[in-house]
Amino acid sequence: MGDERRLESWKEIGVYLQKDLRTARRWEKEEGLPIHRHSHKARASVYAFPSEIDAWRASRKVVPEPLPMWKTLLAPHRLLALATTVALCLVMVGNGVRPASAQQAVKAATQIWPNAQGGGADSISPDGRLISFVDWESGNLAVRDLASGSVRRLTNTGGWKSSDPGWVDGGSLVSPDGIQVAYNWWDNKTSHDEIRIVPLNGTEFSPPRIVRQNKEDEAITPFGWSPDGKQLYVERRLSDRTTQLAVVSIQEGTLHVLTSMGWMAAQAKLSPDGRFIAYDRPTGDAAPSSDVVILAIDGSQESVVVNHPAKDFSPMWSPDGNHVLFLSDRTGRTSLWSVPVENGKSKGEPEMIKADVGQMLPLDIVRDGTLYYMVEGRRRNIHFAELDSSLKVAKPPVPAAERFLNGNFHPSWSPDGEFLAYYSAREGAYRRPLGPLAPESTTVLVIRTVKTGEERDIRLPLQVPAYPVIAEPKWFPDGRSVLVVGWVSQRPGFGYFRVDLGSGKTELLHRPQGPANRTST
Repeated sequence: MGDERRLESWKEIGVYLQKDLRTARRWEKEEGLPIHRHSHKARASVYAFPSEIDAWRASRKVVPEPLPMWKTLLAPHRLLALATTVALCLVMVGNGVRPASAQQAVKAATQIWPNAQGGGADSISPDGRLISFVDWESGNLAVRDLASGSVRRLTNTGGWKSSDPGWVDGGSLVSPDGIQVAYNWWDNKTSHDEIRIVPLNGTEFSPPRIVRQNKEDEAITPFGWSPDGKQLYVERRLSDRTTQLAVVSIQEGTLHVLTSMGWMAAQAKLSPDGRFIAYDRPTGDAAPSSDVVILAIDGSQESVVVNHPAKDFSPMWSPDGNHVLFLSDRTGRTSLWSVPVENGKSKGEPEMIKADVGQMLPLDIVRDGTLYYMVEGRRRNIHFAELDSSLKVAKPPVPAAERFLNGNFHPSWSPDGEFLAYYSAREGAYRRPLGPLAPESTTVLVIRTVKTGEERDIRLPLQVPAYPVIAEPKWFPDGRSVLVVGWVSQRPGFGYFRVDLGSGKTELLHRPQGPANRTST
């Protein structure tokens, strides 16, 4: 979005919309208000771009009401279904992921929490027992016991109203000994973030300990506890559009900056021995690529351990500290990789350990070698199902698209029923700082030949909002082109476009007047 100023909290978003926080949250959930979330935070820590909100406003006014679902999705003897679930999953990767046995070490993923309320999770306790997260109903901090499935709130003063004291703003982190949780709290009175700590095993709603109260226009989120429990490692985002990695003394509340970078958020993890920080560093403010860097906590060295033109991100440490696992789109699809490290430096070449992981949002690898991760909240798949003469499902549905699972959406049949058009999110389209309006060429128009299963990808020179409020691609009667709704960062802005399926060329048909296009005139 260039140099566009971001709205950095629900409060700022509400002010821009001239609505209260509850309405803004409802619009995001029910009508696709374009809200971004940091992939390593609680998904309650949000930001938004005014231009995207303007585009959303315009789309609500000008996009025709879609056909009833049964008319849109039914075809002779076929039915399409969209899966919209949120899940917390795990996959065994082993205590130390060594390249020689990496493929064998990875076991099948298992869903452990189908979180229907959304919001995701913040952290997994080192023993793999507890998940910390923001309770979206109340704005409080909560934990879920994965063995029993029970949920317990740790705070009780949160709330989304302007009259409430504040709310948990994400980024909670269970301590190594499993007895405390550090978290980010938004204070309504001061309009600043705070770092707080609350006991896990204390009396109900124990008073939190305020570690640091910010006096600047900043957001601050913990990402690591020191092994002795005396310090917190934090990501600090400043109003000058810079991001810092820093360490905070829990006793004194003092902060020491370790390194600074551009405004895009970093995913950072502290090594098991507390000596190093692995983080992903973008190669530029507007660049889709990023490298994996290891920083010594005393500032004595900084080493790029994964250097590639691709986007390498979300590093995690193996429990023995001898490998850094990370996600990469270097093959054209997001996969899980591992690189051996020693004393903060690379010890060999990266190796893929699991291909095509889709929209994985990693939490961490716990002591027994289990990787916990989230699936993007707007997880969508397309299925075929055969219907009998009474229009009942005759056989279990099967995936219509087996590539890029969890990122395929908005299906549309051709007039003759021989082809299926749909959108597919690619190259980590929900990865920070992208959010609901994916950057150019990350949302792909796919044309599938139903009889053969052959698929053709058409990369669009525009952004396609990945939200239900925007209609699926509409076929023209001749079956040779489709109508799409999208946005381009330069002129002509938001509009309706015809995509010629033969040439792949995109033509602007209509550009509605409204706030979404004011900057393009």
